[in-house]
Amino acid sequence: MTRSILTSLALVLLLAGCGSGNSSGDSPADLPNDSPNDPPPTGGEPVPNSKRVDRRAVVPQFFADCDAYIAYLTDAFFTSVTQDQPCPFGWCPIDVVAFETPAPAADASASPGDVSQTNTQEPGVDEGDLVEADSFGNVYVLNAGRLVVVDGFPPEQANIIAELQLDGPGYPQEMLLDETAERLVIVGQDYLGLPEPGKPVSNVWIVDISDPAAPVIAGTLQFDGYPLASRRNGSRVHLFTHTALFLPGVFYADNGWELIRQWHAAQEADDEDELTAATAALRQRISASIAAQSAAYLPHATGLDGNAAPLDCADLAAPEIDIEPAFSMISSFDSDGGNVNSAALVNNVSTVYASEGDAYLAQSSRGWWWDPLQADETAVYKYSIGVGAPQFRAAGVVAGQAYNNLHFSEHDGFLRVATNETVFDDATEDFALTNHLFVLRDDDAGNLVVAGAVENFEADEDIFAVRFLGERGYVVTFRQIDPLFSFDLADPLNPRLAGELELPGFSTYMQPVGESHLLTIGRDADADGNVGPLALRIFDVADLAAPRLAHTWILEQSDLPWAGWSPAAYDYRAFNFYAPRGLLSLPYSFYEFDWQSSFNGFVYFAIDVVGGISEIGRINHNDLVSQAYCPDAPENCDYPGLWFSANPLRSIIMTDGTDSYIHTVSDAGLKVTPADDPASVLRSIVLAPGY
Repeated sequence: MTRSILTSLALVLLLAGCGSGNSSGDSPADLPNDSPNDPPPTGGEPVPNSKRVDRRAVVPQFFADCDAYIAYLTDAFFTSVTQDQPCPFGWCPIDVVAFETPAPAADASASPGDVSQTNTQEPGVDEGDLVEADSFGNVYVLNAGRLVVVDGFPPEQANIIAELQLDGPGYPQEMLLDETAERLVIVGQDYLGLPEPGKPVSNVWIVDISDPAAPVIAGTLQFDGYPLASRRNGSRVHLFTHTALFLPGVFYADNGWELIRQWHAAQEADDEDELTAATAALRQRISASIAAQSAAYLPHATGLDGNAAPLDCADLAAPEIDIEPAFSMISSFDSDGGNVNSAALVNNVSTVYASEGDAYLAQSSRGWWWDPLQADETAVYKYSIGVGAPQFRAAGVVAGQAYNNLHFSEHDGFLRVATNETVFDDATEDFALTNHLFVLRDDDAGNLVVAGAVENFEADEDIFAVRFLGERGYVVTFRQIDPLFSFDLADPLNPRLAGELELPGFSTYMQPVGESHLLTIGRDADADGNVGPLALRIFDVADLAAPRLAHTWILEQSDLPWAGWSPAAYDYRAFNFYAPRGLLSLPYSFYEFDWQSSFNGFVYFAIDVVGGISEIGRINHNDLVSQAYCPDAPENCDYPGLWFSANPLRSIIMTDGTDSYIHTVSDAGLKVTPADDPASVLRSIVLAPGY
């Protein structure tokens, strides 16, 4: 995977022309001869057709060698620094980007009948989270830079059995549990080169939990970039990271700013000779600066042996479009830290969706492509993921923005994408919103092509929630009312909008309940669109053509705007619906003017598609904060801020015969209660506040 690159990267390559950003191996003529994406047929044309990206242009081309890669970066940085506003918000990040090679890392009894697991988008695809639980009732919690293990069963005897400090680099953010291999994979983020501006790195701790009471760090891995997402398919872990690239400090140390100023002066003077000379001088300085820090511009993967190995230049690919210099990495490895393989792409990915065999990286055109008239689009890159190295398969472009991974779903070889597009309406001379649902097909020639689409539904409203479930799709939009749209996707070549339901408010997450109902969380609203309290709803979608609202539960009102809040409204991993018992547990905070009356904890519901939604009870974690800060006299903790720092996170439901128990976890601690009587706290454990 590696070879020496420093010598070849040190060569300064001056290119004629400027700002193309297209220095990769193949030319557009070598790409498949398909037509570019057509603009939306209705809703106004935001920019000329030429401003829409040709679908062929996003297909990445691999660099022939390191000279080609440094030439690409020279083009990209030249375009960046010669913009009218080369530095966002009036300042320029100066990155030393020096890569440092880290030292190698130092080398029960009763069980519940069932344990709830992390709520994930796709069955069989695990997602990194703050809290995990195994089938023996052990609860693993990331808390204040450490791993805390709680023996949670039997519930009356729950207690901390181990604490493992996770020393840097990096602060732990999420983890994946591979119970079969008796391993925890913990992902954290840090910056090399601090206190100077540094390169973000993702640190991975491989923790042996064969004895949960004595967890051991078996080794560490490290990958360039901050973590975007992590997924686990069986014993194989896939980590997605992203790194923005900046010109090194050496560029600005001498006369870099002056060279930029001279280039702009020559352009304004419209003097061809001066502009040619200024261009050559500026490009030479950019190339020399990159060569001075050459190794930092390649993605690195550090294995269990501590060897920081860069990817080959020939393993890097870039699309034939102008983008800000950055790369995204897909790193796949076994849960024991072995068999590390990585792939990288020059792009600015913000969203990752993964199925059991494929990963899709999405880059928005908004704010990342240089043309101020760039159309509102999203580029999508498909990689196959498995036991070996991730492999690029196809790329395509769709109109509009896909905000998160729930906007994507793969089914029977097709990718479904829901987007919200900003368009310019010639009639009103103003910008407006429109929505689309696309079905994409991999043509086996490197392209994701649109196989079917439902375009321009519900103008002037933004998308608040999306869920694809098998051959069905659901989209919630909102402006003043909440339309729930249902789509029939049985024929991927002819997707159709099947039904629509309008009601005040909006949903931000949709959870399937059986085959014919959706359980949602969101906000209530009045007829004028004024947003109200948190709301739970059950929709009957048995008839796609006529979805209907079956039940609603409105949480308490308040004179304070947005007084009630739950992370489950925007992070579905916090939404714990335990279908076998019809239980829903949510972290919930409610703030009052009288701060001592505020609530920070969890609220539990019984969910019945026929009988409706009923609240069972609440567990407040504020007292755990008082015990953590004032162990000698918790009743004297009189600082208002403490009452808001419990930060409820996740809950786990365990069953034993006919009984169910809820383990609730916050930054302040853990409580265990019977599911049918949450006021009866069986065990209460204080943890260190997580900040």
